[in-house]
Amino acid sequence: LSELQAKYDTLESNLKAEQLAAQELEHQLEIAHDANVGLTKEKDAFRAMIQDLQSNISGITRGKQEATDENHKLSCQRSELQAKYDSFKSQLEATSTAKFVLTSELKQCMNKLERVAGAKEKLAYDVVKLTKENNSSDSIIQDL
Repeated sequence: LSELQAKYDTLESNLKAEQLAAQELEHQLEIAHDANVGLTKEKDAFRAMIQDLQSNISGITRGKQEATDENHKLSCQRSELQAKYDSFKSQLEATSTAKFVLTSELKQCMNKLERVAGAKEKLAYDVVKLTKENNSSDSIIQDL
């Protein structure tokens, strides 16, 4: 009899466990149903968004074409500016070379000018010296 009681208790325990499992499954089924309802609402919202996006595709395509045209225009302007930059750079290099040559020639002229100034001072000194000598000679000649 105790064996039967133990089997009964086990079966009753299993039944309660199965009932709890069934209740849990029902609860999960309710949650799944609620989630399904929410997903259905989201799906409908996404469909509406897709329709809106599809209706905007032509506007986006038009905007893309305008952007492509603007990009081409800017690319042409960039090429023109690059050509001008290259030209200015070449002119700058030529000017720099010319400046170097002119600076070198100016230094040579300044050196010559310094030599001429030195020669001028020496010549002025010699003139003064010769004038004194001449005056001295004239004085001696008059004394005679």
